[in-house]
Formats: sequence, C-alpha cells, structure tokens
Amino acid sequence: MITYFLIFIVVSLACGFAVQGYEGLALKLEVLGYSVEANVVFVVFMLCVLFLFIVLVGRACFACALCMYRVRRGSVSKKYDEVGKSFAFLSVGHVDNVRKIVGISERFAKFDSPVLQLLEGCASFRIGQYEIAEKHFSLIPSKALQEVDLGAWLVGILANEKSRDCKLRVLSRLYDVFHSRRWSVLFRLEIARMEGQWDEVLTALKLIEKYGVSHPYDLNDLELIARCKLAELHYMQGDFKEGLGVIKGSSGLQATLWRAKFNAKLNNVKRAMEELEAYYRVDPHPDVASLYLSMVQDKNLAVEKLNALNPDSYMSFLLMVRKYMDLKQYNAAEKHLKQALTQYKYAGLYGMMLEIMVRLGNLDEIEYWIDMMRRDSVPDMHWACEKCCYSPKEWCQECDECEGFNTIKWRG
Repeated sequence: MITYFLIFIVVSLACGFAVQGYEGLALKLEVLGYSVEANVVFVVFMLCVLFLFIVLVGRACFACALCMYRVRRGSVSKKYDEVGKSFAFLSVGHVDNVRKIVGISERFAKFDSPVLQLLEGCASFRIGQYEIAEKHFSLIPSKALQEVDLGAWLVGILANEKSRDCKLRVLSRLYDVFHSRRWSVLFRLEIARMEGQWDEVLTALKLIEKYGVSHPYDLNDLELIARCKLAELHYMQGDFKEGLGVIKGSSGLQATLWRAKFNAKLNNVKRAMEELEAYYRVDPHPDVASLYLSMVQDKNLAVEKLNALNPDSYMSFLLMVRKYMDLKQYNAAEKHLKQALTQYKYAGLYGMMLEIMVRLGNLDEIEYWIDMMRRDSVPDMHWACEKCCYSPKEWCQECDECEGFNTIKWRG
C-alpha cells in the first residue's frame, strides 16, 4: 500500500511541475447547460486522485480474489488429501473404511475426474458392488487409464468371492470393459482357468510373459498345472503321444508321474521306471513308489531297489517294513521299524509297531508303544490345503472345500 502512495506522490509532483506555467489558465466546460470553470492545476490533481482511487480499487479486488483463491485451493487440497487417504484405505483398510471411500467419492462427483471414477470403482469393487464398479470403470477414458497393476489387484480382490458363477460373470464384464489394455489378459486367463480351458491358459501365459504384465501368479507353477491337466485330458482320450509331447520338458512330481504313465502306455516301461527311479532318488514320494510298484511283477525286488536309491528316507523305511510284514517276518519288521523311529516320529510308524506287537504276541509292550505314540508322534505326511487344511486323497489343482487354486501341497 505504501508503494501506491509513493507512486501517487511522484506522479502528482511530476504533473505539478508540468503545469507550473499554466496556473492562470482555466478550463471551461459546458455540462447540462451549466458553465463550469476549473483551474488546470486542480484538474490535474483530481486526475491523479482518480488514478490513485482506481489503482486502490483494483488492488483491493485483486486481494479479495487472491484470498478467495487461497481458500478454494485449501479446500481442494484437503479434498485431494482425502482422496489420497482413500487410496491408502483401499489397500489396508477394513470394510467400514472402504464404505467411507464411496461416500467421499460421491461428494466429488461434480469434478468428473478419471481418478475419482477409478477410486469409486475400486472402492465399490472392494465391497462387492461389482455392477456399480463396472459402471465407474466404463466411464474412465482409455488414455487416462495407465494403472498397470489394476488388473492384478482386481483379480486378487475377486479371489475372495465365494460364488463361482459370480466370479465368471464379473471377469467376463471386466474383460469387456478393459479389453484395450494389455493387462486384461489376466481376466482372460482366470476365465480359462476356471472353465478348464488349459490350452487357452497356456496362450494367456505366453501373452503375460511377452507383455510383462504384473500378475499375482507363480507362472511356472501355473504352466505346470496347465500342462498336467492337458496331459490328463490326452490320457483319458488315449492320445498318449500328444500327451507326452505336452508334458515333455516339465519338471516336478506331477509331470514325472504323467511322463511315466505315458511311457508305460507307449511300451517304454523301462524308460518310465528309470524316470521314476531318478525322481525317487531325490524326492522319495509315496505316489512315485506306488506307480513304480504297479509297473513290476516282483514287488519285493522293486522295494529293495527303491530302498537302495534312498535308504534313509521315510518312504524307504515304510516300504521295507511293509515288505517284511507281508512276508510275515515280524522280527525283521520290528527291527527295521525301531531304526525308522529313531529318525521319524510319524503316527503311521507307531501304528505299524502296534500291529507288529499284536502279531508277535508282545501284549506287554503295546501299552508302552501307545504311550510313546501319544507323547511323541506327529501326523503322517499327506496332501493338505494351505488355506483351509482340507486333506484330499490325492493332489488336485483346486481345493474341493474352499476352491483355492494351487493350494494343495504335500505336508509333513
């Protein structure tokens, strides 16, 4: 404000010096029939005052506008802070927080921003309002949608949906909405996986790897599962050569079992047994031993061979004890079983020891082994779901109880 007064004084002095020689000169003006005379110096002075007044009014208007802008900016900044917190709650907040996000987004609806559409769409999707979420997602311009992790996030949230039909319906709609985005291949993959279209799963996996799409999967495990399920389909149809081609080169328990089955069907029993022996040497799994024994006539000789491959494994001890029991060599079975119990405490071994004691008639030791079993035993190794602990008889790609995918693991 002081600056304006100084400018006013300087301008007034300049004008005063400029009209020094015109003190006696008067200006005559005719206004509405009246004649008005005014001294030139006075007129110049009034013009300076008018100029100062205009400047002051302009400065006041500018100050008011600036004040209103700051208030408005603070309000908008606060709202965007709420939006930022909302995105944070979307990942770590509980359901109540997510419901608040929907309310916040509705208050911002007049802004018609792609970010707000994305926020409300994600919040609605998080609480299961899929149709509302789809509506918001469809309003987002394709160019404004750069969130490459959105597909993986949506698939992860949808995994909590219990209804299989609902999942498929929502995935289909999401694929229609986001079909122009590369990461929409995730929805295509999920649909194919749930419908058992394993050829389509392998195709989608190649696209995911090609485009570098962010995903929630273990691609190696998913590819192995897809190949094993395709191999199973070929096996059921009798296409043994094609099935072997599908599973060829894959590693892991299930791949080894399927290769052995196909080789056996193609009259390459020796090759099948060699593959099973190679796997048993590294990982003596019951399924490998069971398939191996089904391919031979002399079971006892086969058990001896497996035992030689990995003599200190739990499975080898178990096979040898069963062999002795089948031959009714209970003393040898007892000796071998006691050796096994120094390394392993599985309940099945104690159960076999109780059976041997009954066969030998050592009834006095039964109580001792029951106490040992109660005190030291641990559950036998078995297939179990990591999510719900359901125990199927054999491996499958999806839990029958909780429908968790790739959650059935060998547990011991």
